[in-house]
Amino acid sequence: MTWTVRRTVSIATAAAAALIAGGSGWAVTGSWSVQALPPSPGRVPYGASPVLRADVAERVTLSGTLGYGGAYQVIAPGAGTLTRLPRLGQGVRRGQAI
Repeated sequence: MTWTVRRTVSIATAAAAALIAGGSGWAVTGSWSVQALPPSPGRVPYGASPVLRADVAERVTLSGTLGYGGAYQVIAPGAGTLTRLPRLGQGVRRGQAI
């Protein structure tokens, strides 16, 4: 194939692809017209809010007794064995060893 024939075939292929794409678009939308977007507002409202940093906590009150009732797997970043519990009614704070 000569260079002129290749060029003609390439142009014909590109034209056919453009016609197929245009026909597909017309078949999907049903028309050639493009729908206009709604006008954008002149000013976009903006503002600033203070950042509040706090601990996320959830409390659930349940009745029961803690003790050595059985073995349970606890998923934690470290390894070890829980050998004692806080006294009845004693609270445990974040970071406090139990």
